[in-house]
Amino acid sequence: MKYDLNKKPTKFAVRVLKDLSDELYTVLTRKPLEHITVNEICEETNYPRATFYNYFNDIYDLLSYCFYLMKKDVNIEASPDMSGHDKIDLLINKVFDYLDKKRERIAMYLEHNEIDGLFVSKLHAYVTKAILDFIGDNYDEQKAPVRSEIVAEHIANTCQLIFKKSFCNGDQLNKEQAIEAMRYLIGNLY
Repeated sequence: MKYDLNKKPTKFAVRVLKDLSDELYTVLTRKPLEHITVNEICEETNYPRATFYNYFNDIYDLLSYCFYLMKKDVNIEASPDMSGHDKIDLLINKVFDYLDKKRERIAMYLEHNEIDGLFVSKLHAYVTKAILDFIGDNYDEQKAPVRSEIVAEHIANTCQLIFKKSFCNGDQLNKEQAIEAMRYLIGNLY
């Protein structure tokens, strides 16, 4: 992302970032990510393409920013003294609650973006990195036989499976079932 999220944003930057991200969210309910263009986002928001490119490299950069906003909304802050299982429970609880509030919107995204399509693939990559960051500080590779990035990928894959079974299928898992499934499938990995 071209825009530095660590600096205090101007009112204009806040408005531009909100408008562009909101529009991407909206367009994703109508068409697959692969068919969305920068031009379309700019036309709908009435910003010139130059403004878009002042903030983002491309549509995928904007999508990463949207994922960043989702991560901020979920707000997972684990205390350093939490056990691995407590962290997983916290992760599942927070993400499940967030997704449950967005259930209708998720259904609209998935209506046009296949579960094995680019949108979900980009989301999965972002989630894997976020999980690696989440577990990274407390994961001791000296004691574990598996590198942290493999564990993060496994947890991300398991999360994707559990959330798919919780939000995308007819016979959906409730929150308690999702947590129990995660505990069982993650086991003593972390």
